[in-house]
Amino acid sequence: MTGAAELELARTAPAAIGVVARIGAVLAVAPPFAHAAVPRRVRALLAVALAIGIVPTLPAIPSLPRAWGEMLIGVGGDVVIGLAMGLALTRAMLTAHFFSDVFVGAAVGLLVGRETFLIGFPQLAPGWF
Repeated sequence: MTGAAELELARTAPAAIGVVARIGAVLAVAPPFAHAAVPRRVRALLAVALAIGIVPTLPAIPSLPRAWGEMLIGVGGDVVIGLAMGLALTRAMLTAHFFSDVFVGAAVGLLVGRETFLIGFPQLAPGWF
């Protein structure tokens, strides 16, 4: 590698590790990807592919971590944020699923009640009913 390429790699590596950690955490718990049918390798490859697309758009890191401890704290924070995002997405999807069940059940109940009323008491049904 040339000196410029090594400098660029050193500049983007901490950001790339954080992005991969955050995206990987989201993909580990988000409903479409957390299913057992999606292999871990596919999730890891997807996290790396997304990070490759995102990292060049990030601003430069003002100072690189000087020790492993600083890097681990940063990556740990990214994992926690990613898990929170993935769990929030899970909660939103479960809430949407619940409300769709409620609305479909209410619609079916109204239709069954309407048809029962029309079949059982046709003389009492209004014209618009």
